[in-house]
Amino acid sequence: MRRSSFSVVTAVAFLLAFPFAPAGAVDAVVGVSPATLDVGIVDVGLSGTADVTITNTGTATLTVTDIGADNGQYTVTPAAFTVGAGLDQVVTVTFVPTVVGCETATLTITHDGTGDSSATVTGIGSITPPIGDLQGDTRIAHESTVDGNTDIYTADIDGLNRTRVTTDVNEDRMPTWNADGTRLAFASNRAGTWQIYTIGADLTGLTNISANGYNDWLPKWSPDGTTIAFESDRSGSGAEVWLMDPTGANQRAQPGLAGLTDAGHPGWAPDDSKIVFQARPAGNWEVYVVDVDGQDLQNLTNEAGSIDEQASWSSDGTQITFRDDNDLTAILACGPVVRSYGGGTVSSWSPDGEWIVYANLSNGISIVSADGASTLAWTPAGSMERTFEWSPFLSPIDPQVVVASPADGDQLAAGTTSATLSVTISNHDAPGYWAWQLDEPFPDTGAIPAGAPWVLTGDTDTVSPLVDSTTYTVYVALVDGTTDLLLDATEYPSSRDSVTFHVGPATIAITA
Repeated sequence: MRRSSFSVVTAVAFLLAFPFAPAGAVDAVVGVSPATLDVGIVDVGLSGTADVTITNTGTATLTVTDIGADNGQYTVTPAAFTVGAGLDQVVTVTFVPTVVGCETATLTITHDGTGDSSATVTGIGSITPPIGDLQGDTRIAHESTVDGNTDIYTADIDGLNRTRVTTDVNEDRMPTWNADGTRLAFASNRAGTWQIYTIGADLTGLTNISANGYNDWLPKWSPDGTTIAFESDRSGSGAEVWLMDPTGANQRAQPGLAGLTDAGHPGWAPDDSKIVFQARPAGNWEVYVVDVDGQDLQNLTNEAGSIDEQASWSSDGTQITFRDDNDLTAILACGPVVRSYGGGTVSSWSPDGEWIVYANLSNGISIVSADGASTLAWTPAGSMERTFEWSPFLSPIDPQVVVASPADGDQLAAGTTSATLSVTISNHDAPGYWAWQLDEPFPDTGAIPAGAPWVLTGDTDTVSPLVDSTTYTVYVALVDGTTDLLLDATEYPSSRDSVTFHVGPATIAITA
C-alpha cells in the first residue's frame, strides 16, 4: 500500500500558515455606553467628570490607541489601553470649562476592532454672580409712556423713585446699562431713522454712537463694558446682529451667522464669551447661541410651529429665558426646559441671578424669583412700561471669603487628627484662589507666605496634624489668580477671615 506523504509536521506547518477561526468567532467588537454623556454644571476653572464604559464583546483583545475630544475643555483618562475579550474598561471624561454656557464635544475612539468609535459629551460652564443689596444698590431701566411719549426711565426695583432719563418728543426705547451702571445705551428715532445713543446715568453726555442712515436698535452692552451688540438692517436683506465699541467705532457684523434670516435681539453671556439671539431661517423664530468669534452656532429651541424669541442670559451663565409664544420660559444653556413662568415676553435677570424682571401681557412689569416661587411688587406708573434691563450693582462689590468649617468656637472630639477646611467665596473673579495658615495672620499685601497652602476656589483642604488639648486659629486670605498675590486687605477687608477651634478635652486649670 502506498503511504501518504502528508506528514504531521506538514500539517502543523499548514495550520500555522493558515489558521482557522472557530465557527462564529469575530474580532474585537467595541461598545460604548453611554453614547451620550452629561457632565452637568461646572464652575469655570473647576472640574466635573463623567464615566463612559468601553466594552469588548468580541473574542480578540481590543487595543485602543487614543480617545480624543474636539473641544479642548474636555480630556479623557485613560486614553490608551487594551481590553480583553468579554471585558470592559471605564474611562473618565473631565470637563474644565473656560467659558460659561453649553459646551459639547465629540469623543473619537481610535481602536483596532469593529463597532462604536465615538461618544458625545455635554457640560455647562457657570460663574458665581456677585451679591449685594438689590433694593438699595440696583435700578431697573425701562421705557414708559407715563409723560405722553415713549421715554427712558430708571427706578428702584419696586418701581418707585423714578428718574426720567430722556425727554425727546420722539421715541426713546430699549435701554441697556454699561458695566458699572454709569451710562445707558438706548435706541431712538429722533434722527429720522432708528439710531443708538448713550447717555450718562446723571443725564449728561448724550451721544449718537451709531450715526448712520440705517436702522439700528435693540442695543445690549457687554458685561465687561467693552462692546455693544445691536440689531441693524444695514445689509438690506433683513435684520442682522452687529457689534461696535461704546464710542461707535469698529462697527462690524457678528461673524458666524451666514444663512440665518432676521438675526437680532442680541444678548450677552455673563462672561462676554457668547451671544444669544433670535432668527428665523425657515420662517420659524428660534433662539440661537454663537461664540463671539463666530464659532459653535447652536439652535437652542428648534421647536417647529412655536415663536421663540427675545432671549436673556442668567447671571451665572447656566440658563436662558425667552418668549415661547406668549409664555416666559427658562431653559438650561444646553436646551432642556427648566420651567415656565406664565404669560410674559422680554426679560432681564438681576445681577445676583435670584430674580427676573419681565414684560407681562398687560403692557406692564412683573418680577419673579428665578425658582418661580416668589414675586416682588412693582408699582406701575399708570402707563405702558416695557423693554428694560436690570442694572449691575452700582457700588463697588468687595471680594469676600468666609470660613464655613470648622466653625468659630468648634470643639472637635478627642483623637481628631485632621479637619476639613472649607470656605464660602463671593465676588472673586475666576481664576481665583485662597490661602490658609495656622496661628499666623496674613500680611495686608504681597506674596503668599512660604509654606502657606493655596487652594482653587471651590475646593477644600485638610488641616493636619492636629493634637489633643490644643487650640488652633486658621487664617484665610483671597489670592489673585492672575498675579498670584494676596488681595490687598486695606482695599478689600472682606478678603480675610479666621476661625478658632479646639481639639480634644478642654484644658482644665487646677487650683489649690
